[in-house]
Amino acid sequence: MGISSTGGFIQTGLVYCYDWEGTYLPADQVLEIVVHGREVEQREMLEACALRHYQALGEDKPLKNVRYVFMTEDQARAHLHELWLRALECWAIVGGQKVRLDADYEPPAPEKPEWVKQLG
Repeated sequence: MGISSTGGFIQTGLVYCYDWEGTYLPADQVLEIVVHGREVEQREMLEACALRHYQALGEDKPLKNVRYVFMTEDQARAHLHELWLRALECWAIVGGQKVRLDADYEPPAPEKPEWVKQLG
């Protein structure tokens, strides 16, 4: 739970590396980021959590969450678990419709470490 680029403690005075130029949706109080042809790095997810926590968009744009919308379901599913861990929204374009994937996501059971397996 230290301070790192991949997660853990979100420090005060975080220096943002990403340009947060998504579309703010006032009715949902969500910043929507369209993802096409790139990976969403863990540092970006950390910054998205910091945006939400520190309300970094300003008083005129209250932020309940950051919504990632992927152009393909496969790409969205590749990011789903990491986004879910951070309570960030994960959407995909499926059959021409925007579909939320994280709302009913059930993560796989964690793999037991070898020492636990040896206990029987």
